[in-house]
Amino acid sequence: STLVAVNHKLVFMATAASVSNEPSTRVQWMWNSNANPFSKSQKVEWRRYSDVENMIIEKAFTADESHAMLDEYHIDFKHNLQISNNDTGKQRPVKRVMWDKDDKVLREERFLPNPVAPDLPFGGQYEKQELACNGRRCATCGECRDWYFTGDLESWKWIRSVKDWGGDNAARWFNHCLFTRFKNRDEVLRAIYYCSSWFTDILRAFFGLNTRLKSLIYKQYSFHSFNFSYKQKNELNKICQYHIPHFINRIYALKINEHFFTYISSFDQFTQLRFLKVSRVPSPKTLTKIMKELPHLLNLTHLTIRCVITRQVFINFSLIIDTIWNLPKLRYCSLTIFSPGINRLYMPTKISSTLESLKLTGYRIPFNQIEQFMKYTPHLKYLSNVLVFLDTKINHNYVLLSLSTLISLNIGICRRCNLSMMDLLLKNLSNLQHLTIRLFDNIIDGYKWEQFIRNYLSKLKSFKIDMSYRIDRNRNIEEYMNRLLNSFQSSFWIKEHQWFMHCYIIDTTIHLHTSTCYDFCYLDQKFPLIWKSTNPNDNQQILYNNIETIDETFFDQSLPLDICLPNIRSITIQFPLSDQFWSIIPNLNHLYTLNIILFTDIYQSELQNILNQTTHLCSLHIKQDPSLRSPQLSFFKCTNSSICILDFIELNYSLDEIECLLFSRSSLANRCAACSINVQNRHCIVILMKNMPNLQTLNVRCEEEVSITENIQIIQWLNDNLSSTYLITKDSDSSDTIRIRIQ
Repeated sequence: STLVAVNHKLVFMATAASVSNEPSTRVQWMWNSNANPFSKSQKVEWRRYSDVENMIIEKAFTADESHAMLDEYHIDFKHNLQISNNDTGKQRPVKRVMWDKDDKVLREERFLPNPVAPDLPFGGQYEKQELACNGRRCATCGECRDWYFTGDLESWKWIRSVKDWGGDNAARWFNHCLFTRFKNRDEVLRAIYYCSSWFTDILRAFFGLNTRLKSLIYKQYSFHSFNFSYKQKNELNKICQYHIPHFINRIYALKINEHFFTYISSFDQFTQLRFLKVSRVPSPKTLTKIMKELPHLLNLTHLTIRCVITRQVFINFSLIIDTIWNLPKLRYCSLTIFSPGINRLYMPTKISSTLESLKLTGYRIPFNQIEQFMKYTPHLKYLSNVLVFLDTKINHNYVLLSLSTLISLNIGICRRCNLSMMDLLLKNLSNLQHLTIRLFDNIIDGYKWEQFIRNYLSKLKSFKIDMSYRIDRNRNIEEYMNRLLNSFQSSFWIKEHQWFMHCYIIDTTIHLHTSTCYDFCYLDQKFPLIWKSTNPNDNQQILYNNIETIDETFFDQSLPLDICLPNIRSITIQFPLSDQFWSIIPNLNHLYTLNIILFTDIYQSELQNILNQTTHLCSLHIKQDPSLRSPQLSFFKCTNSSICILDFIELNYSLDEIECLLFSRSSLANRCAACSINVQNRHCIVILMKNMPNLQTLNVRCEEEVSITENIQIIQWLNDNLSSTYLITKDSDSSDTIRIRIQ
């Protein structure tokens, strides 16, 4: 037997001599690849896991384990679900099937990784990955040169457990020269060839053990990918101080947050960096620092920035746009910057000759500036999440000449859009293959959409539309709804493309969207009592299945008798629960966030009952009536095995030292990684920090704080009384909150 490694994945392959002893069938695990994996109206499309993933899953299944752990997700055997390790709300059904051994499966299907967790650094949203195989052809291009492990199966299984290695294991690897057992057709490769997500585990396992082995790892692992977003400070210090200097010019992917520049001051030595993802940037200062460093990254091809700034401050958007447009090799950019009062897209003054894909979440661009924007981005193929702002004074002779490069467009259109405006936009999109468009306070019927598509969009493969319009109260809204749906029932919609429409009414507003748009979210609005579809196989349960968020007002209205919401992920509730609660929400298996308002001690058992029904709950937020005079802390007694985020900042009470000690020893606090809470004095903070074993971040309001000067004194006192591994700062989002990051 041999082991073949393909595209950073190792697979055990039987030799011809052993094939005859194998059964005539084999087990194959598969995952639901539909855009909405829980849809009842779509035909289910199943895709195979790669051989590596299939082997790991089946091994765990036959060992009667509860789940199988993979790089980006895990398989829950009890519920037959694939669940993201980073976001438990992201789930897909899986199944186990038996295949005939003679079935031929394309090499790409067997060896390429799961598209749900693609083999791209950090799951980028661009269309195609640049090959990063250092000159060796890989499975991505279909011409892979196989790599083999020539040792025995027992050794291979041991190598696969690298995450659990300690000193003895590292010695075994080196003393037995197992690295010499990796070969390809042409040469002996002294390499450890494994998934990039294991790399920091390898560095940790071998840290300080053997300089020759460390050098071997540095030399043979040609390209490196690092996720700094969730690393603790002591681990980051080791990686940055002892490892990165040895191969900084070979790192091709980084995922970082605001703390990155604490350890690495500049990008200037990351000469081969191609993928950069920056998340959780809280301040313009950090954002400006990133912009000033980006010009060092001459080989950067993919850039993602997400920044949330809660205060209204000056942000130099011209600098941001021009810096990005000036990067010489950048092909993909996703830019999300949320800031009060800022949503206009600044026009670039630099021409980008490389940008092909842009995701600009929430930015508005005036209709009459689209032409200018495209001239500075002449090779743009994919544009998404932009809001087009229509000017009623626009010249109808305005010509858009530069849109023909676009093959995918996802936009929203603000204000009323007349047909001539839409005609002007669409007739210049001759090469468009994918169109997603949202119209606010405007509806265009199916007859006109059919005309637009037939006349201008002959290459269109996918079409998603979401429209809403407020109807005059004097009109018969249901009659209007029926006429609108009839316009989408020609053979063009039903037979040629199978683009079905869903339509529902809330008050006097009619909502219409393609069935592939699942975006209904109950937040501060009434429930639709009229719902229809152009697909005869659809029913209103499709709507129910896609409601994931509800608030405390949901049960205050008249609801259909047959309503069932099986996929709730976030809920805000007020005790006592409605009599309809458990009949409408039969399970809380998908619940990720639970918000409780106006909690009092008499509802502790009811809260515990809810917690008992959850399996993936991550965040618990409890809010109390500030008029309550006595502390209501019975929820300290509650238990749950999955909650890792506790938000008690809106309690009516600040904990004293004894209460902090009791809380820190509670079941909820034991697993807590992030906590927000009110305390009476600085000593309470120390108690929480020293007694919550898994705490990573503490946001705390201290009653002792009475002025900015005194707040600074408390921070200094905490620095003197806590370990140097704690980063203590003023919370950038709240002037009266201290933030402590356990590192």
